[in-house]
This record gives sequence, C-alpha cells and structure tokens, in this order.
Amino acid sequence: NEMYTQDGINALKESILVNGLRHNLSVLYDSDKDIYRLISGERRYHAISEMDEKDYQTLFPAGIPCKVEKSDITEIDEEIMLISANHDVRESSMEVKRWEVSRLKELYEAKKLNGEIKKINISERQARKYTTAEKLIPELSELLNNNGIDLNQADKFGKLDEDAQKSILNILQKNGNIENAEFQSIKKISEERAKEAAKYKQELEEVTRELNKKNETLEILENKI
Repeated sequence: NEMYTQDGINALKESILVNGLRHNLSVLYDSDKDIYRLISGERRYHAISEMDEKDYQTLFPAGIPCKVEKSDITEIDEEIMLISANHDVRESSMEVKRWEVSRLKELYEAKKLNGEIKKINISERQARKYTTAEKLIPELSELLNNNGIDLNQADKFGKLDEDAQKSILNILQKNGNIENAEFQSIKKISEERAKEAAKYKQELEEVTRELNKKNETLEILENKI
C-alpha cells in the first residue's frame, strides 16, 4: 500500500463518529492462522482504533463491519481490489490517479495473458485520457500533477508533438492559461508536421522496398557469376 498515505486519521475518525462507517473494510480469511487479513480500509481501521472504548462500543458493538472476500484470489486480484477500493473512496492526487489507471491496466493485461479474462475491465474513455497524458513532456506532466492543467487539457496536449507541447508550455508559463484560438493554431501546425512526417515515412518505405529488391537482384547475379 505504498502509494496511499495514512494522513488525515483524526479527521476521518471524527467523520465516522458523526456519519458512521460509509464503506466496509475488505478482508481475506487466512484459514492456516485463523485470522482475517486487511486488504483495503487501512485508514478507516486506524481511525476506528483511535476511538475511545465508549464510542467504539456505541458504533461497533458487534465489531468492525467487513466484506469477506474469497480466500482463493490471486495476488493480482488482491492488488486490483486494493487499487479499486482506494480509487472509489479516496480523494487522491492526480499523480496517484494516473498511477492507479496505469497500474490497473498492467494488472488486467496480466490477467488477460493468463487467460483469466478476455477484455480489460476499465473504462476505455478514462483509460485513453490517462494514457494520452503519459505522452506529455515532463514539464506539462508536472503541471498536471500539481493541478496546473486538468485531465481534459492533458488529453488534448498529449496528442501533439514535442515542439507543440513546448509552445503550449511557454504560453502557460507566460500567461497562466492558453486560449482556444492559440491552442488551435499550435494544433494545426503540429498536424501539418505530422502529415509531412507521414509523407516522408511513406517515401522512405517505398525507397527501402526498392533498395531491398535491388539488393536481392544483386545477390542473385553475384551467385550466378
């Protein structure tokens, strides 16, 4: 659970005292040791543990309510459960959210390779935005993590080439924001560069094919000689 901090315990305790436990903890039963092992809900557990005995007995006379998960799940499923639970109940930073989506994709890909599932169980639209954000230059990526730009902007900026992103960064650093007209102008130039690059790539592929054919012909003639 290294990506999730254990701060705000006192505030969470006060919230539980006033509003009750809004989400049950998730546990696995270890039959060898006859104990329940916590999978998700560590902050909630610590917050409840900080209560005095009277408050605890008032709120949880039968103990802390938990959802008991299947005990035969794999380590991959266990990590998916942890990330999914934290994603649903925590107000995480953008950096953590980006890690969550990236890690979930890796875990589901592993399950897919193992033949356990046929498709990735994560919102394609959500995953696409976070995936595009990973194509940001480091400076824009840092702005995203620090809420200098939002995820929708990151999705748009990440589709452009490095030069275009540097132009956007300069405008953001100078003005604090970027107007749509400015973005569209930079996007148009980036798209023109992309078309030109695609054209050169196609020409290179054609020349390479011709060169390979000539090399094959040359090899045949050399063998005949």
